Amino acid sequence: MIADQPELLALASLAAVPASKMAAAFNEPERFFDHLDLEEVGRIQAACERWAVLQNQMIAAMDGYMVAARQILETVTTTTD
Repeated sequence: MIADQPELLALASLAAVPASKMAAAFNEPERFFDHLDLEEVGRIQAACERWAVLQNQMIAAMDGYMVAARQILETVTTTTD
């Protein structure tokens, strides 16, 4: 059941939709709209879009740290050789 996935819980929190409702909708796609209404689906979509932006910002930030870490590691490696 996807309700146990931390990503689902984070998305549910961001969208202000109970994770149990989201899990029920995704576990029973034939009854999707029995579990979620259009407003909730819209909030989930908006949350997904915000989450994607945040992920891209985090990746960009981490790339900078990784470059700096590699430079430090190369400096340490070349000075100890």
